[in-house]
Amino acid sequence: MEYVFCCTLNFCNSLECAVVSLISHISFKRRFNKFLLLFFFLFTISGLSATNQNGFHSELFNEQGRVNQIGDGRGTLVLVGGGLYPELVEVFDALKAYLDQSNNVFSRGQKKARVGVICSAKASFADAEDAFYNDDPESPVEFPSYKNLFSQKGFEPVFIPITIDRISGNYDSAESPENASLIRSCEILYFIGGDQAKVLRCFVRSDGRDSEAMKAVKEVYRAGGIIMGSSAGMHVMSKTMFGWGESYETLKINQLETREVADVPLNGDSVYPSKRNNSIIMPGFGLLPDGILTDTHFDSRGRLGRLAAGMRDTKQNTGIGVDVSTTLFIEDGMGKVIGRRGVFILIAGNQSFPEKSGFFKAEKISANYLTSGDTFMIDTGEFFSSKKAVSSTSLPIKPSSDIFSEELDSEGKRKNQYQGTFVLKDFIRCSKQNVRSKSFQNNPEFYLEFSKTPESKAFYESDSLFSAFNIQMTINSSKER
Repeated sequence: MEYVFCCTLNFCNSLECAVVSLISHISFKRRFNKFLLLFFFLFTISGLSATNQNGFHSELFNEQGRVNQIGDGRGTLVLVGGGLYPELVEVFDALKAYLDQSNNVFSRGQKKARVGVICSAKASFADAEDAFYNDDPESPVEFPSYKNLFSQKGFEPVFIPITIDRISGNYDSAESPENASLIRSCEILYFIGGDQAKVLRCFVRSDGRDSEAMKAVKEVYRAGGIIMGSSAGMHVMSKTMFGWGESYETLKINQLETREVADVPLNGDSVYPSKRNNSIIMPGFGLLPDGILTDTHFDSRGRLGRLAAGMRDTKQNTGIGVDVSTTLFIEDGMGKVIGRRGVFILIAGNQSFPEKSGFFKAEKISANYLTSGDTFMIDTGEFFSSKKAVSSTSLPIKPSSDIFSEELDSEGKRKNQYQGTFVLKDFIRCSKQNVRSKSFQNNPEFYLEFSKTPESKAFYESDSLFSAFNIQMTINSSKER
């Protein structure tokens, strides 16, 4: 029996015992009346238990037990670069607005949207349960439990008990009819961060088939629900996913490694590249349109390089890199940025990746940077911003000497985060036509160059709210292998 249902049944059983005890102390003129009262109560409690076992929000289901239309029936994907913090009020409001569309029952608080929190990126059921129920003991306000986070924001959170240590042996939580029904009872499904390989292994069988839980996720999406993923939970949404590596080593090795679903161990461990800090390619859920590769914690970890390499080796022409505390809502082929930082969107052409030899090279990649309120059309590659257009200025521009954020301090933390963002912010407001930054390591030294073209456009409101479209990006090295 799943944890949620066990809690319900335990509550009912405890209530039964309490009432039976109370009845036993009531004096009746006739023993028959006492028996009738006890029988009526036990029958009611039995019905309550059965109702909870069969799922929640019964209005969401049709006669076949399938999900009825949610909102206007248009499914939404929400890519979270990492860090879904309580202060991101605009993101939580947007979730309600995307569900509402026209009737505003969620935004007005007339109804609470049910959020299924999926902690499959954790190493065990115990870790997943801890993440859902328990606040961070040192910073409970900044890092509340997922249950408290969504409750505080006006949602109804529910724990989805599917973890890597419960998909083998006599019981497979991803094939459980109860868990599939629990997933179908939600308007929003949120995959938390952690290890993306574990999420994949939980929801996709070793032969590549969808589990019953995965079928339920896709059914919620097709019915008009929201599928939301942060960090690892975002990575798995594309048809092909990648990650694990650093930009510099990935560019230097110049060949990503491949792993399959069956390579993910069931003991709580993960998959690793054979070459240190190289990146890995794996299958994904296939919720995003074909041709899109995603990356997370993006510019804080200097991932422009590894995303470009990933696009080449996965043959995806569009790369989406989302920063921490930032989201990209995708519905009907349109993406909209909501959050505190930015989203890089790289678009490769037919000539962007020369024939593979030596170290990694890329040229004529269209680099686009979007911040809150900006939108783009996936099919056409068009970008839109309501911010004020930038006129040519003579501001100084300083290239980065650590464009991939490699240098670490004494505690092992990155010293130079968001280097691509900072360079681009100054570049769009200077008179120069190109700026060349370099890697921190120099064996070899890699260069990343931004160049303006006649199609380039720039918009600026503040240092945190600016946009750049159709900036040409080139990556090269100081020497051949």
